[in-house]
Amino acid sequence: MVATSPFPLLLLLSWLLSGHIYTRCDAAGTAVLQAPINCSTVGNYTPADVYATNLNQLLATLPDTTVSKNGGFFNGSAGQPGAPGTAYVLALCAADFTRGDCRDCLAMATSNSSGLLKQCPGSSTVVAMYDQCVVRYSDAGFFGTVDTSIVYSVPGSDRLQTMVQNAYTEALKQVLIQLSAQAISSPQRFAASKASPFALVQCTWDLAPEGCKACLALLASNVSSFSYIRSTGEARTYSCRVRHSNDSFDVFPFADVTNNTKGTSSSVADNGGSHNKRTVIVVAVSVGTAIASLLAAVVVACCVRGRRARRAGSITMGDTSVQIDLLQEYTYEELKKATGNFSKDAELGRGAFGVVYKGTLENKKVIAVKKLQRKEKVEVEQFMNEVSIMSGLKHKNLVKLEGFCVRGQGQGQQEGLLCYEYLPDGTLEDRLYGRRGAARLTWKERCHILKGICSGLQYLHNESPNDISIIHMDLKTDNILLHVQEDKRNGGIVITPKISDFGISRNHDTDKQHEYVDKVVGNMTCMPREFMERGKASPKVDIYSFGLIILEMVTGKSRRSSSTTPLSSSSLDNSNHYGEGLIKQVRDHWEKKDIENIKDAVMDTKCDDEIERCIEIALECVHEDPAMRPDIATITRQLNDVSTKATHKINVYSDLSTIGLSCGLNNTTLGMRDGNPRILHALRSPHTFHNARTLTLMKAIGKPYPYEHLRRPRRLPLKAQSHVRLQQKYLWMGI
Repeated sequence: MVATSPFPLLLLLSWLLSGHIYTRCDAAGTAVLQAPINCSTVGNYTPADVYATNLNQLLATLPDTTVSKNGGFFNGSAGQPGAPGTAYVLALCAADFTRGDCRDCLAMATSNSSGLLKQCPGSSTVVAMYDQCVVRYSDAGFFGTVDTSIVYSVPGSDRLQTMVQNAYTEALKQVLIQLSAQAISSPQRFAASKASPFALVQCTWDLAPEGCKACLALLASNVSSFSYIRSTGEARTYSCRVRHSNDSFDVFPFADVTNNTKGTSSSVADNGGSHNKRTVIVVAVSVGTAIASLLAAVVVACCVRGRRARRAGSITMGDTSVQIDLLQEYTYEELKKATGNFSKDAELGRGAFGVVYKGTLENKKVIAVKKLQRKEKVEVEQFMNEVSIMSGLKHKNLVKLEGFCVRGQGQGQQEGLLCYEYLPDGTLEDRLYGRRGAARLTWKERCHILKGICSGLQYLHNESPNDISIIHMDLKTDNILLHVQEDKRNGGIVITPKISDFGISRNHDTDKQHEYVDKVVGNMTCMPREFMERGKASPKVDIYSFGLIILEMVTGKSRRSSSTTPLSSSSLDNSNHYGEGLIKQVRDHWEKKDIENIKDAVMDTKCDDEIERCIEIALECVHEDPAMRPDIATITRQLNDVSTKATHKINVYSDLSTIGLSCGLNNTTLGMRDGNPRILHALRSPHTFHNARTLTLMKAIGKPYPYEHLRRPRRLPLKAQSHVRLQQKYLWMGI
């Protein structure tokens, strides 16, 4: 209910005159959207109806067709247009989220267990609006029709100073006029500015230029009147949206596509959309009346005490201040209530610097709350470091930072809390070792998880925002959280790994091969010697840790439990420092060609070829010399190559000999290991790396390596380090 409104009669009158109102204020005074999903109450259908069959057919492929095929939009129908039972579906990706975020949004909206069909059972017309996407479906055609019956206004919380209000408002109006002109001439009905005021405008792609223009004009006037004293704001209808900010925000332009975006009529449709709640102030008003605008102003007035979403600002704790991107700022009382006063029952786990609790907010959203255990300088530094790094990161294989809280004032008196997405499926360590009743992982699941971790590291090292390389510095199985979802396409489940715990992560200057740190912090069971003993930090630290994770996945043994003497001399006598006990165990068996005593006993022998390749990759990753470890891009290619290699096998010794001779390669040497052929051959000169005979040999044996692997000689893997004398350059190709 609205907290202490000074205009109760006016509010009641406005509600009666303005139609559907989706506004309320919660206990904290924040406007909360009550109905982001609008389900029709008339014209319902049953599961046996033709409409149900057609609708299910469209929704089943909506994420893929919207994102992969059409680049961010879909409108299509199933059935005969105009005939009873025809289903019409539309979806649109938000331009300020990645297409991957949009796909996740659409997958949620179309999920059989919790999607729109579950939330609106039997409703023939449904409109859902999330942050990442919009989804609409109906038994009546609506393509090309502008729908401005409902306007959702999302004003920001940061007020502009009086002296700049008019200038900002006027500049914003001009920008929105320019962007509107650009959008209506674009097939994707989208445009964004590159200077302040930053803004984006977006229409559904099925609208005609004049329809898009009219929709954006309405929202532009709404934004100006609603948010003229604020530096951020957003307004949406079911057909278009406008967002603006005095600070920059991420924009992901749509790729050009050749698909017809004006609507299709077929038994299978292409394009998608979905919905997601905003945690900032949300007002939904019926447009076309002056009273509705007045109601919006009243709602803002009553809700200014709500929680804030900070965008590109800074936070200070003690004597440390850091810059942050858009983050939800919670009050301490909100988080205290959400966690039951940080009760023991809500505790999820404990780390070196904090305790993690499960919390449920008033809007029923479940989060994980990490509370700083102590207020000493090192803990404060790690808290601020985690906030500054995580606030700008968005990737499906990184745990999402939802918000933060800093409580108290003064040096040594402040308390920090971080709020993360809640992942109830435990850690990789739990699933790998069957702890807490978790089912053991199959080899297929392990491979999928390894590729996901690799994708997250690739993002951190090479693709994170602002061209900054980030080193995680604490990568281990208990810092990999798992998200288990139903695999609607193939049946079964899909396990998505998410890298967490960025307290000691650091930015890395890509112009430098490595840097030295004054203070070494980390777990000695997963970090390499060059960092723990000499403070030498580089992305190769993460590569070493990832190599240990691969070995744990292959062997089913913890890096902590090996009791073998470490590889190198050291004053440290604990055998599991740097994971060297596990590494030496694997190497000993590997040199003896004893795969059975390396791999986890629960894994099938059918996977031996893939397992061997993963062991090989892992041993390269944990090389004592950081310069000899591959980079994350190389590992990504190698892991993606693992399952492919097993399908390209020639098991006849004579076949390889014939291939070598037919290619005209001299000094061809063949080796056998456990009945598996290997070919080692000498090239007469460096210039023959790209000659036709070499490429003929590669094609003949089904070698899937891309050509860049031929540009420089590769160091022989451990299992091939025996025996062969080559004339000049080495090239090893395994099958």
